[in-house]
Amino acid sequence: MAADIVDYALGKDITVVTIAPITYSGGTGTVGTPKSIQAYLGEGGGISGSVDTENVSPVTIVDRNPVPLEVGTRITLTEVLRRSGTDRDVLRALYYGNTLRCQVIYTRGGTSFSLNGLMVSYDESTRKGAIGSTVVFESFHTPGSVNPAVTQS
Repeated sequence: MAADIVDYALGKDITVVTIAPITYSGGTGTVGTPKSIQAYLGEGGGISGSVDTENVSPVTIVDRNPVPLEVGTRITLTEVLRRSGTDRDVLRALYYGNTLRCQVIYTRGGTSFSLNGLMVSYDESTRKGAIGSTVVFESFHTPGSVNPAVTQS
């Protein structure tokens, strides 16, 4: 872990997360310069998926027939703020800079996860005596991709 993080803010469920802004011009997305942060992914955070369905069946059949309409992925993370350096509060800078579309990459258990997501919520709270920024990214469709949600490697 970085030496510029107070010791009492460190603990389980922390990993390095790389976040890069995505800008669009003429329908083409460009991934900007990535920044690395230490973030909590556990204790209420992490990755979750959802499937929105609609029941499509004839009126003569009483059995349910859920048909998937949308598949989504959500990543919730809390940045551990640094005491010094130029990138002390990356998530706040992205949110208030109106850079809401980002590429989020992290590794957990030897598996890397990547998501192109829209920052749908931002919250600052006190965690272990330190202020942290908590954000939620929801996946969005990336033109040309087969699976717009999470890629694993």
